[in-house]
Amino acid sequence: MRISDNTAISMPMRNLLAIVGAVAIGVYAFFGVIERLNKLETSGTLLEKDLEQVTKTLSGDIEKNNEFRIKWPRGELGSLPADSEQFMLIEHMAGQIEKIQIAI
Repeated sequence: MRISDNTAISMPMRNLLAIVGAVAIGVYAFFGVIERLNKLETSGTLLEKDLEQVTKTLSGDIEKNNEFRIKWPRGELGSLPADSEQFMLIEHMAGQIEKIQIAI
């Protein structure tokens, strides 16, 4: 049996259309799966980058908060205006009490 480009194949048209349809459905399904995988990988990559950025931001905030928590009670970060006003009033009242004690 010699096979060439002129060899005739006897096949019902229904079978040929079924084969072409099956191949088309297979190709469509394959590319649908590939597209879904690409979408999931992209989504995962974006979520990972967002998570890294949020982690960096939170760790920076935690470091600043720890620094504030340690330095604020020591007075290394300054004081509130209300505290300064209270200290001035206490000093003024202490001076008045000394004057009263001297007068007594």
